[in-house]
Amino acid sequence: MSERMEIALGVLFLIALVAFPAAGADRLSFKLTGGFNYSIFGDINDAAHGELYFWRDDVVRLGGSCVDRLKPLHTSPVYVVDLIYRINSQFSLGLGVGYVRAKNRSEITLVWPSEPESTAGYYPDVRAIPLRLSVLQSVPLSQGMKLVFSAGGDIYFAQFRSSDMPGGAGNVNRQKASAVGVGLRYGVGLNIKITKLLGLVLEGEGRYAKIGGFRGTLDSAGSTLPHEEKGALYYMVFMGGPGNLTPYPMVFVQETKPSEDFYSIVRKAKADFSGFSLLAGIRIFL
Repeated sequence: MSERMEIALGVLFLIALVAFPAAGADRLSFKLTGGFNYSIFGDINDAAHGELYFWRDDVVRLGGSCVDRLKPLHTSPVYVVDLIYRINSQFSLGLGVGYVRAKNRSEITLVWPSEPESTAGYYPDVRAIPLRLSVLQSVPLSQGMKLVFSAGGDIYFAQFRSSDMPGGAGNVNRQKASAVGVGLRYGVGLNIKITKLLGLVLEGEGRYAKIGGFRGTLDSAGSTLPHEEKGALYYMVFMGGPGNLTPYPMVFVQETKPSEDFYSIVRKAKADFSGFSLLAGIRIFL
């Protein structure tokens, strides 16, 4: 993602040169923040449940047991750089870029009744670089302290990666897919000016951003010959079969749309970045 980050920063710089004229009297500033991020991720978490609980239910049906260490993917650090141009004492425009990466390891230990103990695992890795456009409104609270409301839209350059480990005979699947989408964002923060050139920033942001249209590759190897597939990322719900009507959601790259005769639900997968961020940092006035 480092190459994409460099491209995003370059685009931000070029846009800033065109959009913002030469500024003085602290009209132009940089805001550098980082902090805690929470995202829903939706289909990604459903896939972890589906793949691991398929193996859990299989071993339990055969008279075995399991130790569940499923960890939903939600939290991550987030980093943001915003270039802000003050239009007047109340309103400003912002152009920025962010970076978020969330990953974890979910595993279950399977205790088979007549076979050696094994482990099934699912390891998602979700990343995004949002390009941010914001409108900000400042409300003075006291000398050097302002309450700042913001709203805007983002263009997301998103990437999804995952690998899984079967709990028995099966394939190890590794996949990588990317997509571009848009989201909406709103926030409120406290700006405290410490010196003429430096300020402290504390803020919270909420957002709505369901990113779909992922395309990429799936590499499989294990109980079958090595296989690579290129195509769209699909969300599929597999029903357990005769005597087991439990739904098992899965997310896989497929060259063609999977048959709905085999899956109860088939649609394009989405990574739901909707959620909130709590940020702290500095603002540098130029």
